[in-house]
Amino acid sequence: MADDRPATYADSVLDREFFEELGRFVSNCGHLEKVLWILFATIARLDVENEVDVARALQTSIKPFGALISDLRDLINKTDDLPEKICSAVQEMLDDISTDLIYRNLAVHGAWSSNGDHYRVSFFKKIQGEARGNPDSYRAFAAPISLAEIQQASRNASAYLTRALELKRTLEDQRAQQA
Repeated sequence: MADDRPATYADSVLDREFFEELGRFVSNCGHLEKVLWILFATIARLDVENEVDVARALQTSIKPFGALISDLRDLINKTDDLPEKICSAVQEMLDDISTDLIYRNLAVHGAWSSNGDHYRVSFFKKIQGEARGNPDSYRAFAAPISLAEIQQASRNASAYLTRALELKRTLEDQRAQQA
């Protein structure tokens, strides 16, 4: 079947297989982020059918992925009725996500290219001024990455998605039993 989509610049620097894997990874990360928000709402006892709670959740949800993880950690630490086993499991999962999903921001914000079987991502990073009065600066970085690394990162994101859903269900079950 012919590919009728218009060619883009990225089509000239990446092959279809890599595009598909990168898209799968980004999609898994997007679903993980959604489930982490649902877990946040569950822990905070936000009712997503209630407009006040939805407004409260939206104020939190407009933050970037890293801020979501930070907010979820803070929520766990200040939620008194959260069982220790759930608290520990969520903290451990967030630690693992922070370690394993290092490519998430690069996948979304990086400039990807290929030179045969070798892939590379280029990106810019803001470097805070070290001393008062020094301006912030930006530096360019590039890192090699393999198709296998992206595939593993996608599997990791999918596994965390499953873990987060299981934790949400366990918490809901425990709270239902207490009610």
